[in-house]
Amino acid sequence: MLGRQLQWPDESPLNRVLTLLCAGAPALSACTPVLNDTGGPATFQSNEAGWLGVAAGQTHTCGIRPEGPLACWGQSGVEDHESPLDPPAGDFLQLVSGNAFSCALRAEGTARCWGDSSFGKTSPPTLALAQISAGFEHACGLGEDRKIHCWGIEDQGVLDAPEGEFIAISSGYNHSCAVQTDGELRCWGQGPLSATPPPSGPWSTVDLGGESACGLNAAGQAQCWGAPLGENPHENHFQQVQTGARHACGLSAEGEILCWGESAQGQLRAPTQNMASLSTGAAHNCALDSVGRIHCWGWNESGQSEVP
Repeated sequence: MLGRQLQWPDESPLNRVLTLLCAGAPALSACTPVLNDTGGPATFQSNEAGWLGVAAGQTHTCGIRPEGPLACWGQSGVEDHESPLDPPAGDFLQLVSGNAFSCALRAEGTARCWGDSSFGKTSPPTLALAQISAGFEHACGLGEDRKIHCWGIEDQGVLDAPEGEFIAISSGYNHSCAVQTDGELRCWGQGPLSATPPPSGPWSTVDLGGESACGLNAAGQAQCWGAPLGENPHENHFQQVQTGARHACGLSAEGEILCWGESAQGQLRAPTQNMASLSTGAAHNCALDSVGRIHCWGWNESGQSEVP
């Protein structure tokens, strides 16, 4: 277990995911936050350019093709549940992926979710949304009125979103956080991050992972909390930060990707070329370059990093 001992039941779904991430590696090195990128797998790259978006989930990944349709690859899901690899038809502008499910936003703001429908996590509200985020067994979105709307598992307070107006939102394992219009964070739920208060703001973005979370302050510097992720590059200025199960990555203003935290699955071996956007899953990452090619690296047990 990384850092502070977290009180989860042994059968916790997140414990099973994290156990898989550390399987086959020495106990003292696989789950220790060190900047060590040796021995990781190569980066996979899409055959075609022009992709419009990519979202890395737990064990699958989805992307928006140049023509607009969605494509997904990786683990087909669990037995007796719908596959997260069968996205709906149509054109979409925003895409997020969670645990065996994904959601996407159409241009008019309506959300469509697919994959494992247990706990109602593939049943978003019918109102127009401006932004969506996917957690482990729940999802949340910001309405055009900047109000928070959550759906999915009714447990641990994950659907008890606070009142107010917000500009950014992120969902993790039984926990969510949102940035208020004044730059302060409001968090809810009873996930592993709920015992650790975030640093003081003001914030511009936030992204929740499994045991850890990171956000960007007003200066674009990454601040993280929860289980330690090793050396946090506070001096760097990012346009985007993403948090996985036990690692994080930042995208600089120049397009350089810097990753830190656990390296057991090669998730720190970011490509050296500049990127335009970034998405982090449990232990794999994907990014879009300037011509719309998808690059993925890290955990690939289910083919979630093998871009079509």
